[in-house]
Amino acid sequence: MTRKQQEDVLNYRNDLFFKYTLSREDEGSIFARNTIIERVTGIRVKESTVMNPNLDPKTIGKKKIILDVHV
Repeated sequence: MTRKQQEDVLNYRNDLFFKYTLSREDEGSIFARNTIIERVTGIRVKESTVMNPNLDPKTIGKKKIILDVHV
């Protein structure tokens, strides 16, 4: 599989993938979400909750997917 094919299969820059990965409540998703918040904002995260975990079919494939997180 070429590098281009690999990127097409699993594109980390894709909003849908980003929301799906970070909105789940498993240990890995929570760790990734909290780490990103801490490194981008400098806020030390004790707990985070995704306020809108559902994926709206109307926004799939568009750049309007929003991940609303309460810290």
